[in-house]
Amino acid sequence: MNVEITKIASIEEAIELLQPIDVEFYHLSANVDESGQHPDDDSEDDEQAQVHVATARRVGESGVDYRCRLTVQIPGVEIVVDGAILYQASSYVEIAKSVCKEFGDEIAVMSLFPYLRQAVSDLADRIGRTVTLPHIGRGEITFSEE
Repeated sequence: MNVEITKIASIEEAIELLQPIDVEFYHLSANVDESGQHPDDDSEDDEQAQVHVATARRVGESGVDYRCRLTVQIPGVEIVVDGAILYQASSYVEIAKSVCKEFGDEIAVMSLFPYLRQAVSDLADRIGRTVTLPHIGRGEITFSEE
């Protein structure tokens, strides 16, 4: 069986051939300890938020997945959101490592982050808290290889 493999050698080719097909969540949680159960009326959750980001990417025969786990901490509360955006081509592809990294760092992160931000906001709302994630500038989130 002879399978044709399309080589993706530039970011422009990746943008043209890889289409987002889904956003999947693997973990959503909001843990409140005793100190977080009754926040002060004057508490400024937004200013005290600490965010840790872990990333991974997985390359398959016809696409690539970019996964990001956000751990957001405010006094007495830890919110964890772990999700991925899945990109797929219409045929088998071979993506150059540099292109795969650039596509993730420049395109996938911009597509995935609004979903992660909304999930953090929804979880915070469910426990009666307000969390606004800090501005994350271009290049601050990069995808490692899984």
